[in-house]
Amino acid sequence: MVAKPGKLPALLELVQKWGEELDFQGAGVLSVPLGGQSGAVRTSILLERLQASEDLRAQIAASARGPELLELIDGPVMRGVARITYVYQP
Repeated sequence: MVAKPGKLPALLELVQKWGEELDFQGAGVLSVPLGGQSGAVRTSILLERLQASEDLRAQIAASARGPELLELIDGPVMRGVARITYVYQP
């Protein structure tokens, strides 16, 4: 997502606080690229189960912080799954 001009500090603070409020088992990473688009922020969450991803998505959708986020960003939020690894262990 990309912060509106001058809103990057507020966006980083919001995303950090929001991440602390969410209930999930996994690791969250918040990063800002050194080059490229100014104000860009990437959030990555590593989860162990697909169901955990759906549960987290439901929490985010139900959160009251959504409108606050929309006021701080420029354009739509992109969401994607980069990798799914399956290990069969009998």
